[in-house]
Amino acid sequence: MASREGVKNKTTLARNRLIEGLEPLVIDKLFDLLEKGDTQTVLQTSKILYGDKGFPRKPLGLPKVIDVQTCKDALAKLSLLVNQGKCSSADAARIANIYEKYLSVTELADLKTRIEKLEEGMK
Repeated sequence: MASREGVKNKTTLARNRLIEGLEPLVIDKLFDLLEKGDTQTVLQTSKILYGDKGFPRKPLGLPKVIDVQTCKDALAKLSLLVNQGKCSSADAARIANIYEKYLSVTELADLKTRIEKLEEGMK
């Protein structure tokens, strides 16, 4: 029996309903893990949550992300791992997406701090 494209099974629908309410909390936790350098858990969790199968069995050895520079270093190492065949481009894209979100949040926080300082100086 051929499956119909675009039709989701009961397990997928149940998982999606469960994730829907918890997604903001999960994303916060993933950022915390990312800051601690636990990219393996972040990758595995994101794959479980979003229904992807398979993940690298060995840690990738990416640097701990604590600021913009270490995030850039991690992205450079990730690119190297893909070029060496130690990480698939699909996995690298998922990890890079998380890093990009981290950078966006960091940039917004930095911008907010700068604006607050400017506003204080205007008083």
